[in-house]
Amino acid sequence: MCGIAGFWRTEGRIEDDPAANAGRMAEAMRLRGPDDQGVWLSNDRRMVLSHRRLSILDTSSRGHQPMHSADGRQVIVYNGEIYNFRELRTDLEREGDRFSTGTDTEVILAAYRRFGVDCLHRFNGMFDFAIWDEDDQSLFLARDRFGVKPLLYLWQGGLLLFASEMKAIRAFDGLPALTLNVSAIRRYFYLTYLMPQDTVYKEIRQLDAGHFLVVKDGNCRCKRWYDLAPCYTDKIDSPAEGIQALRKTMEAAVRDRLVSDVPLGAFLSGGVDSSIVVGLMAKFSPKRVKTFTVGYNDAPVYDESAFARKVARHFGTEHSEIRLSLRDGIAVIPDALDYLDQPFGDSSCIPTYLISRETRKEVTVALSGDGGDEVFAGYSKYQAEAYVPYFRLIPGAVWITVRKLLANVPEGRQSRLHEYVRMLKKFLRADSTDQVTRHCALM
Repeated sequence: MCGIAGFWRTEGRIEDDPAANAGRMAEAMRLRGPDDQGVWLSNDRRMVLSHRRLSILDTSSRGHQPMHSADGRQVIVYNGEIYNFRELRTDLEREGDRFSTGTDTEVILAAYRRFGVDCLHRFNGMFDFAIWDEDDQSLFLARDRFGVKPLLYLWQGGLLLFASEMKAIRAFDGLPALTLNVSAIRRYFYLTYLMPQDTVYKEIRQLDAGHFLVVKDGNCRCKRWYDLAPCYTDKIDSPAEGIQALRKTMEAAVRDRLVSDVPLGAFLSGGVDSSIVVGLMAKFSPKRVKTFTVGYNDAPVYDESAFARKVARHFGTEHSEIRLSLRDGIAVIPDALDYLDQPFGDSSCIPTYLISRETRKEVTVALSGDGGDEVFAGYSKYQAEAYVPYFRLIPGAVWITVRKLLANVPEGRQSRLHEYVRMLKKFLRADSTDQVTRHCALM
């Protein structure tokens, strides 16, 4: 994880000390990149790029950013990882390109020089980056297919500001006045997350997943470069064929993510998703895999550490278990919320912060099973949809009676019984015939 930031004054006054201003933006993201910091200015001092680095590939000073092309005509700041960069590098070398580092940053820059914005379709990874093109006098910002890496920007009065974090934008000296985005906040309280392009300020936007931004000649153009919908056109004829395709995809994904020049481990909950990831890591890693899990002393209903231990023993991992109490969670809420940068309504961010803090003492990179429940409908809100047609057969009067009976029944997360009551009440509230409305009520 790194942090990128920068600004471009396409018109108006030039900063008194643009390097210092960009330095403040980078410093606000120190935790994203504790290993190095860099700032670059254009000759006219209107375009400034800054970077905080967490070294993963080629940890030497050769990976310092902002990074220049060999002729100095293009400059990049980049956050993320391109998993197929070695293959791309080989292809580019066949075309005559030469490389002086072992970083994927240099490969991105070379691919842009050769293919322009179409380089994005060649990258397999998670990323955001900014490239200043001196020849074209343009700035190119891009975000990965699913928005794994964050990128925020402000475009107002001939000023473009961008950064990986809101804190970096707010650190800019001369920031235009910001107003709360009341509509976005209202949606947040309903959904418990911000919509893809929203931030808490009207003037600051998120660059949406699978989009890029080009600023040139005083104009700012945003365009989608990736759309999930038309990508899956291959027909799968049988469950066995689907299983084989999924296994092949998962193996490739995990194997690609094991490329690292720093210590690497995994978060292990004992559930299906993280267990599969750890199993594949054990299969492909030349070293014994380090795994980390959280156990809850006073919330047994959520304590899956016993399952994690079984998985760890099965795959022979070097396993660490971090025991937490309610008091531990409450103590770190201010820090966890600060690192989130924007409102986020999922309380799992608290244990995630705690396990990340402890894991960082032993490894720099940790794989996890995040995303599996969304892709394979693992959450109870998805499973509830399967029961909707049957519940529609129950007379309305019965629904009303059940609601009244449950109204005063205690709910919560302190036991499985309380959890079942909580889920049943939520399901009864989600009685809309509209699927979208029903899904939002089940969030």
